[in-house]
Parts: sequence; C-alpha cells; structure tokens
Amino acid sequence: RRPLPVPADAAAKHRAKLWGVEHSPYSRQTVYDDDPTCHICGTYVSPEDFTIDHIVPLSLGGPDTRSNVGTAHFRCNSSKGGKHPDYVAPTEPLEVTSTYPGPCLICSEIIERGTQVIWDPAAGTIRHTTCEKDLTPN
Repeated sequence: RRPLPVPADAAAKHRAKLWGVEHSPYSRQTVYDDDPTCHICGTYVSPEDFTIDHIVPLSLGGPDTRSNVGTAHFRCNSSKGGKHPDYVAPTEPLEVTSTYPGPCLICSEIIERGTQVIWDPAAGTIRHTTCEKDLTPN
C-alpha cells in the first residue's frame, strides 16, 4: 500500500520540530500573492517556478513563520541552500556547530548534530575539534 500524503502544515511542523525552531502556519498562496518577486535576485517569479525560501534557514535557527519566508525561483533557492542571507564564504578554518550527523572526514568517526567541529573550507574538510590526524591532502 502507498502511504497517505502528509498535509503540508503537518510536514512543516515536523521540520520545525526537528530543527528545534518556532513554527506558525502560513499559506504558500499568501506568500506568493504578497510579493511574487524573488527575494534573492529581485525578479518576477512565475507560479510554475515558485518556491518558498526560508530567509534565515531552519538549519541556522530561523523560524518557520511567515515573517521568515519569501518567494524565490527554484534555481535561486537551490543555489542559496542553507546559507544565511548575509553569508560570505570564509577562507580560514573556523569552529562551528554541526547541523547534521555524519562522519568526520579525517578520522571517519560519527559527528553528532550539535557537536563543535572545525570546518576548513579551503581543504574541504569537517573534523572533530579533537581530531589530531594530519590535515594535509594526499
């Protein structure tokens, strides 16, 4: 048997709960009707290309509320991904909080969500703050 489709608001509540952020219902249609302009690139969005973008992503603690969503083209939303709207790519390693569970790219041990990690954008690695392995590419 095929599973029953999950109502949109139930799915939104579930995502907000997973990220530990506030949720209040809003209508996709209202978001589009309020402003059919892409908040990322500033041009008109056709109804066929319309997506909702969280201005401050849920993964960065942004709420799932009407005040934190905007109209976006599919391609603009996809290219923005989970970045903060003021995001500027760092060039030096920095300590951040992991937003997903996954393996350390240096020692392969599991990094749990919420763990402090070192992200090195130049090397393309995320590692435990305590990982002592050599970070030099082979």
